Amino acid sequence: MTKPRLLILFFACMFMQNFVNGQLSAKLGLLQAIEVGKDRSLKTIENGFYYESAKYTFSAARSFLYPGLSLEGNLPGLNRRINAITQPNGSILFVPTSQAVSNVSFMINQNIPGIGGNFWLGSNLGRIDLFDASSVYWNASPIFFGVSLPLGSFSQTKWNWKNAKLNYKKSHSDYAESIEQLSIDITNAYFDFYIATIQYENATTNVTINDSIYKISQGRYNVGKIAENELLQVELSRINAIQSVNRLEVEKKIAEQRLQLLMGLNPNESIILDTLPSVRSLTIDIDKAVNEAKENSTTIIQNQIDLQANLINMKRSSRARFPDGTLTATFGLNQSATTIGGAYTDPLNYQTATIGFSIPLYQFGNAQQNYKLNKAYYDATVAKTEYLKQDLGIDVQEAVLEYRNNELAVANAKMGYDISVKRYDVSKNRFLIGKIDITNLTIAQGEKDDALINYMNTLRNYWVAYYNLRKITLFDFESNQKLVVVPTKN
Repeated sequence: MTKPRLLILFFACMFMQNFVNGQLSAKLGLLQAIEVGKDRSLKTIENGFYYESAKYTFSAARSFLYPGLSLEGNLPGLNRRINAITQPNGSILFVPTSQAVSNVSFMINQNIPGIGGNFWLGSNLGRIDLFDASSVYWNASPIFFGVSLPLGSFSQTKWNWKNAKLNYKKSHSDYAESIEQLSIDITNAYFDFYIATIQYENATTNVTINDSIYKISQGRYNVGKIAENELLQVELSRINAIQSVNRLEVEKKIAEQRLQLLMGLNPNESIILDTLPSVRSLTIDIDKAVNEAKENSTTIIQNQIDLQANLINMKRSSRARFPDGTLTATFGLNQSATTIGGAYTDPLNYQTATIGFSIPLYQFGNAQQNYKLNKAYYDATVAKTEYLKQDLGIDVQEAVLEYRNNELAVANAKMGYDISVKRYDVSKNRFLIGKIDITNLTIAQGEKDDALINYMNTLRNYWVAYYNLRKITLFDFESNQKLVVVPTKN
């Protein structure tokens, strides 16, 4: 077999082994874990469906801006009854009738969002069968059109469209915030698993070290170099290390399962951890961060929706205090005949026009009080809007400062861990030659383990602060672009 074929076979076997073992093909860093979660997590799928529902709601609202086509009609309707017909001399003659009525209409209807009302265009054909006279009559309106316009009344259609646009804008920000929240959740879960893994490995190492220390201490005790109390302390440390291994093994397994769930992995897909990511030194302009948050934040957009809802109620109640009306006019052609062709021959024009009106005369102040009530709600929401903007500005400043502080804290925590490792190595060597007792060695070992956990937690806080800043502003300060994006279907 040639060398290229051997290489192909080797890599194929490696791939099949990873597939059978259910492992990822490479070591998984924090950023890779977040990208996998964005693509595979059930949370991503859930939030994607929420966005889809918002998109369909917006599309349904937008459809009202376009003409609607409809075909309407009645199947032959049988009418057999005795009708009371008034005669010229005032008497009433009861006449039996037997007839069937059918009609079909094609209509185009267009709403007028700006001012309300609607416009329509259509064509109609009807047929009447008189069974007693054995005759047929056709009635045709080849074309007719009409318009209905509000006269000073409230246009709900216009405000419905404004609401739809705001809600659709909010759906984009909702989805973007959900992605950043998922990044935060995966970051916490990743560090939980990383810390649990490190603690488990340290505990396993500590068992080996404590076994060696216990054997050395037994020898020293046998020759009288240490007291029984120090030997018992070494033995207790050894037992505690064994118990820690069992406890941390369970914590490591639970942490891995939670990370798998957030990333959308199968239970048989194990995670191979990579080295922890380093910090990203970003220069963030607080004013720009505040402006981006005020433009993109769902809190502000939701408040705009609430403000607009109160504005609608105020305008509607304001209009209710004054007269309003509706102008309706229809124009078209019409003809009737005993044949369908005759119904379309020399049609006559017709027009109708009506003005409906409503004038409030006296309502015991009901309309005026409703207006004052809704105006009070609107004014309260205006004040709330200004408060939310200022409060969001403070939150953004806090998020920026927290990011900067954690960036500095990571460097200090790393330095503290490096010092604790050196101190432990020195203490261990001094213990082995009998220069310090087990108490000092145990303290140095505990400080080393604590310093490592502190470093990892500080690094966790940095990355949580990083994604929290992205979430609150919905802005990527590395690429200098907004994070309000449209989700892709999985």
